[in-house]
Amino acid sequence: MITNSPPIAMALNNHKDVEVIMIGRTLFKQSMVNLGVDTFEALHTMRADLYIMGIYKIDFQIGISVPSLLEALVKRKMASISTEVLGMVTNDKLDTISNHIVCPTDKLTYLITEQIKPDIKKLYKKQRINIID
Repeated sequence: MITNSPPIAMALNNHKDVEVIMIGRTLFKQSMVNLGVDTFEALHTMRADLYIMGIYKIDFQIGISVPSLLEALVKRKMASISTEVLGMVTNDKLDTISNHIVCPTDKLTYLITEQIKPDIKKLYKKQRINIID
């Protein structure tokens, strides 16, 4: 398990069958994740089967976005080194946009959300995203 999130690393610490690789040195307190050059550079030598992405904002046309440039760069890199990308989002974040684009929505393999409106669900399914609600 590769993570840049100290809370996730600590939660997985007690699972004896899970190896936890913590990346990055600079803590972005607002999101409780490590960001910066060290985090980004570490990802150049890694490969992942699945990236579980917490989504700050998502818009069908614009894509996935966050308020921090560094967070956008790290999330984009994590998505690019992963075979599949699972996004988790609450309904209040659907059809919203923030300052920095992470990636287009079609980069997602799965989207986990609360019960989603049928018309919005249809838009994401057209991009062959598996919706789990």
